[in-house]
Amino acid sequence: MNAVDAPEGAVLRILVADSHVFQRRLLAETLRASRRVIIDHADSAEQCAQALGIIQPDILIVDWELDRGHGLDLVHRVRRSELGEHLKKLPIILVSPPRARREVSRARNSGIDEFLLRPYTTGAMLERVAEARENRREFVDSPNYIGPCRRRRAADASYTGPRRRLFDGADAEADA
Repeated sequence: MNAVDAPEGAVLRILVADSHVFQRRLLAETLRASRRVIIDHADSAEQCAQALGIIQPDILIVDWELDRGHGLDLVHRVRRSELGEHLKKLPIILVSPPRARREVSRARNSGIDEFLLRPYTTGAMLERVAEARENRREFVDSPNYIGPCRRRRAADASYTGPRRRLFDGADAEADA
């Protein structure tokens, strides 16, 4: 079974927001080669916002360079519920050419689920789609951050300090 396979007959709906026609086509062909998908396209943030009001995608894939570098602005609008409360927790994959470390950190802090550097392999894209769709992390909605929990490591069983996050799991001994 492929990493992004769903139950037989299930179709994954993906909205791709990218202003470059070639990149959209490449992404669509990569995804179609591995599973049954419906791919919707948007070539601007506004077109994407309109599409999100009409369709119910399972995943949103956004190009950082959408609208001359404003792909993260679209991510912020989704996470802040400006495009609808029902979209706030929508899995988002950000696609980007190589970036400086501080820009990658900025992307991570924007609330994306997955980050994919271009050029990417088919395997890397399918892995990100599977991770975003099937391995959802706890959702954080705080004054400073809205998005999936950025921690990926399992909790350290040897940690004896206080548990400060709601989803750390209550540990009476550690909090005492």
